[in-house]
Amino acid sequence: MKLQGKFKDDFFEWFKLKYLKGSHTFIIFEDLPQSAQFGLIQEFADTKGLVVTIKFVSAEYGFKLDKFESKSRWYKTRQEAQIKALEKLVELYNQKQTAKAFIDEKQHLHFKKHGVYADTNSKIAEWVQEYHDKMEGYWTVTNNLRWLIRTTPIMEDYGDGSSGCVGQKEDKVLQQMWQCSNGEQEWKDVEVVFDYDL
Repeated sequence: MKLQGKFKDDFFEWFKLKYLKGSHTFIIFEDLPQSAQFGLIQEFADTKGLVVTIKFVSAEYGFKLDKFESKSRWYKTRQEAQIKALEKLVELYNQKQTAKAFIDEKQHLHFKKHGVYADTNSKIAEWVQEYHDKMEGYWTVTNNLRWLIRTTPIMEDYGDGSSGCVGQKEDKVLQQMWQCSNGEQEWKDVEVVFDYDL
């Protein structure tokens, strides 16, 4: 099981304090069986308010982690589900710690500038949005437009449980370019409303 980032540091600190404090026993975590490793990681996650649950439905395994659930992906073995759950746990924990560090730095700068900590929800919400934009990027609309001819099949139901394509329909579609702060670009359909003066 691969641990990384802040999760790895915090987990091993917790592991040492909980299981090795004052002990002369030398335990190599990586040498423990996978199920024992996962159990310890689950115990650590519980102390941080992140509950990991492995589910078994219709001969397949999935996992639930806090508000995240692997609904769209099921796994053949419990071990595979445990590894995927751990990967998601590490990702979410490290994101949360990075966001917390970002907000703490913003609070420090606010205190330095104004002599008080920001305690209004709107200020903190503004910082959370800034963090999100920094991590995910933010989208803005550009002035770039294009027309497309979109072809869609015309399907007909034959009444006997079968259907088939009987032709094609062409639609003229207007699209506009959206630009993300991280460099991505995406064309999105624009609803065209014709306003006729009669």
